[in-house]
Parts: sequence; C-alpha cells; structure tokens
Amino acid sequence: ADAALQNSQPERALEEYEAARSLLFTLKNSDRIREDEQRLADIEFYLGVAHLHGGNATKARQHYGQAASILRLRSANLQKEILERQIAELSNQVGGAAEEEIHSARSDSTAKEEIARIAALVDEIDSRRVALEASA
Repeated sequence: ADAALQNSQPERALEEYEAARSLLFTLKNSDRIREDEQRLADIEFYLGVAHLHGGNATKARQHYGQAASILRLRSANLQKEILERQIAELSNQVGGAAEEEIHSARSDSTAKEEIARIAALVDEIDSRRVALEASA
C-alpha cells in the first residue's frame, strides 16, 4: 500500500490499507491484539493519507480522527498502567516490601517515553485535521 501511495495510485493503496485494517480488526475482535494497538492507529492514519491523495478530504479527516483516538486511548492506558504500578509499589511498601521498585521505574520510564511519542503523533495528526478543516 505504501508503494502504491508513493506511485500516485491512491485507489490501490486504499484497497491494500483496507485489507490490512480488516485483518487487524479480526485480530482485535479475537482478542489477539489490544484495541489501542499502534498498528490500528497507523492504518487509520495511512487510510487518511490515501483518501487525501484520492481527493476525499472528508474521509481523510475521519481516518485521522480515528487514528488520534486510538493513540489517545493508548496513552491513557499507559498512564493507567503507571498509576497501577505506583499503587502496587506503595501497597508493597506499606506491607514492608520494596524490591520491585527498580524494575517498575524502568517500566515507567519506557511507558513515559511512549506517551511522549504518542503526544507528538497526536499533535501532528491534529494539525493535519485542522489544516483540512481550514481548507474546506
């Protein structure tokens, strides 16, 4: 699909991205991937790009919006996981244990890096949506 898009074949790109999206939704519906899976956001984003190249700004905005929503959900889930680990650590400390703190700090750092990366992606997607709305 990426090659089709680069070769100015948005219709073919749309077909291939839709096929990939269908496969990912099958995996999501069978609980083999999470609903906040980065690949789902990627496909929605690229569907937006393909629709824009095909001249359909309305559908592009819709797919950009869906991509941003998936990414925001991922960010919220990561933040929730960080808080749950902090709560577990505090509970352990109250109970006298503190050995999990180093592992948890690394996990939190990785999650915070992903949250920052997601925020940048969402900003980029939102700016594209705003630009499309302004040109409509």
